[in-house]
Amino acid sequence: MGAVMVIRFVKLFLLLLSAGATCAFAQIASHLPNAPSMVTADLGAATPEPPNVSREMAAMTPLPPFTPAVLNLAQPAPRPKVNATDKRFVALGAAVFGLTAMDLEFTQYCLHAGTCRELNPLLPHSRLGMYAVNVPINVAVMYFAHHRHAAAKADWWVAPAADIGSHMIGVGSNIRFLGK
Repeated sequence: MGAVMVIRFVKLFLLLLSAGATCAFAQIASHLPNAPSMVTADLGAATPEPPNVSREMAAMTPLPPFTPAVLNLAQPAPRPKVNATDKRFVALGAAVFGLTAMDLEFTQYCLHAGTCRELNPLLPHSRLGMYAVNVPINVAVMYFAHHRHAAAKADWWVAPAADIGSHMIGVGSNIRFLGK
């Protein structure tokens, strides 16, 4: 449950608890016997007239009607605006697309030199095919990261970091074939 839902639940619980306590107190007060006052018993004066509980109950202000406006359930609290396109997001995006291009170009170089082979059987071997597969994946990863960062989620950087890591492995494995 989100923090807003917890706050709404606590408000509703407290409202119901206070309404129940008010009703229980009113019932207890109306069924108490008329006990003599200690002050009048000590002085021997005439006992005062007991209070009229029905008149006091009529004078009490009624509870407000149960509506979502009472609990402020109608509108959720606004989220703070986060600048999702900050320096960290741009740096991660540049690293994602830069390492993707470096990985694909190193792979193309060693494929044409005949010193390596592509280990991913689903990836095409042509330059255009590799970019056609990897660029939409990178765009989706960065869109997901932007969406999480705009929602102020702490894990927004995980997907770009995983993409960066996978392309770093590709660059690291292909860099040894550059001089051959």
